Amino acid sequence: ITAQDGMHVHWPTWSDDGYIYFLRTFNTVSNLDRSEIYRIDAAGGRPMEPVVETLRRAQHPMPLGGGRGLIYAANPLTEDMTLWWRSADRRQTRQIVSGVGAYAEVRASADGSALVSTLYEMRQSLMRIAANAARPTTSAITDGYHGDLDPMVSPAGDRVVFSSSRDGNRHIW
Repeated sequence: ITAQDGMHVHWPTWSDDGYIYFLRTFNTVSNLDRSEIYRIDAAGGRPMEPVVETLRRAQHPMPLGGGRGLIYAANPLTEDMTLWWRSADRRQTRQIVSGVGAYAEVRASADGSALVSTLYEMRQSLMRIAANAARPTTSAITDGYHGDLDPMVSPAGDRVVFSSSRDGNRHIW
């Protein structure tokens, strides 16, 4: 793949049908920015082609042998990266796991009957800090399973505003 302005490629994976699958992104923070899955003929000659296009993230391609499709991590519906399967002809797509966290680095057994993946369970809790005490203490304001970030105390000190993905998309709460 020849260099292009701002393009980054990651996680190349060989398939048994002679292609190399990889992540393509135009940004440097791949866990936060748009990324898509492309493939290129390992023998060369043909240009790269998109396999999973999205406005969000698709990463960690794992082609299944024998033309059984592609497993990958993506977040087309929520903030969390779940695992998906796409048929080799790209006509069918199915979510195969869901939950809180981010699935990454998925790998399959030779026959495709077993998968293994890293699950990043990043907890992002809002914490209250008693900073004026001789020995500061902390206590949780939120449970940490909803991606709560960016807190700001109101001028009166009686409320907190923050961003959260607790309803599936990032909003102000």
